[in-house]
Amino acid sequence: MLLSPVGSPRKTLASLSWIPDANLELRLPIELIIYIAELAAQSSKKSSLSLCLVSSWIRQVTLPHLYMTLVLHDKVPISLVPSPFYASSFSTRSRFASESSPVEYMRHLWVDVSREIWPYTFSGCTQLTMLAMHLDCHEALCQTDDFYASDPPPCRSFTVLGQSHTIRWANLTNSPQGLSFLNGLTHLRLLNMCLSPYIPLINMPNLTHLCLPFFDFRTNDGSGSEFSGLDPILEFTNLKLIVLTLNPRYWRFEAMSLKRWAILAMEKDDRLHVVASIRVDATKDWEDAKKDWESEARGGESIWDKAIAVRKKFMSRGQV
Repeated sequence: MLLSPVGSPRKTLASLSWIPDANLELRLPIELIIYIAELAAQSSKKSSLSLCLVSSWIRQVTLPHLYMTLVLHDKVPISLVPSPFYASSFSTRSRFASESSPVEYMRHLWVDVSREIWPYTFSGCTQLTMLAMHLDCHEALCQTDDFYASDPPPCRSFTVLGQSHTIRWANLTNSPQGLSFLNGLTHLRLLNMCLSPYIPLINMPNLTHLCLPFFDFRTNDGSGSEFSGLDPILEFTNLKLIVLTLNPRYWRFEAMSLKRWAILAMEKDDRLHVVASIRVDATKDWEDAKKDWESEARGGESIWDKAIAVRKKFMSRGQV
């Protein structure tokens, strides 16, 4: 909308005086333009998409922010899923990591999709630092030379969606690429361990942060040793922070409150932290975990930050 000069509401643009020699070129330092474009791209995906249409060089500035964090799930129309994630479309690393591929910009990837659009490989994802996926997608990890050749491997954080029993872990522990991937991990979150409490910690010497559902480890033999299931984990001295997620919606205790259980856990070991995490359906519900993951990917509060804050809150009240 074009506005007339103040005090002259009836004048049109044609009636305004024109100065032929006026220089109307906008002069801004290129660094400032790039900075403004980056801020706009970081603000929202919609802004990133709009900026990609401005010019080719603005597009190059914007793409790293547009593809930095990707969340893929079955609710996304298959036509909108980037082609590098079609397992049937890529049989070699060179085809996957082409110049036009967005994978080179990815740093955070959440993959919760049906089998036909599982990633074929993560080769070319040289900046990938956070990954969330099912262990059934192990082929993508085992066909990724980047994890095997890089020192250190690029990905440091892994969230396992769904079950994580021994058989599914074996697909990684029996592969050189899988072992290299596990060796490079520093942060691991498990969402469902109902079938097996097994974690290949022996293959994760660099792991310092571990998050798991306490209900799957709780023992109830009447001896008061409800935390004995955690003893094998506590033996790994390289672990600095262990977060137990408690589901207040389905947690039932005889005579002890959820708060008291949290205090008992933190009294058992200084590394133990407790966070409430609602899980309606243990087999497929990880909405809380997804929110934590996205928050961390955006630079906000992570599950680890939240756990430390909860512990400090208890300690400030003199309860631990």
